Amino acid sequence: MMDDNRLLKIDKLAAALAVMGTHRVEDVINLAKDRRAQIWDSDDTLVVTELLDLPLRKICRWWVVAGSVEGARALQPRIDKWALEQGATRADMIGRRGWRGVVDQEAWKHVGDYWKKDLV
Repeated sequence: MMDDNRLLKIDKLAAALAVMGTHRVEDVINLAKDRRAQIWDSDDTLVVTELLDLPLRKICRWWVVAGSVEGARALQPRIDKWALEQGATRADMIGRRGWRGVVDQEAWKHVGDYWKKDLV
């Protein structure tokens, strides 16, 4: 049986994914199984990353953060170490506007907001 903490994190992940409207929790799990996404887990936080191999550089994209800022910060050294080992030279993050006030301004540079529009 899954513990309450894990269920809470999965619920938070589902809510974060619902905002984007592109993936479900089971999709993320399948991407992780195929090694196309990585799921990082701390006490109260899940971070989902993906490694992008682009023409000019390899990027570790923080795709979804579900949980606390402190939990994400605690995971950052592990994620950064792994990304460097994979040959990544930069990390990118997609996040709500509110993250601007809480990310480490020395390490992360705000370059714009992520916007979406449904085409009908």
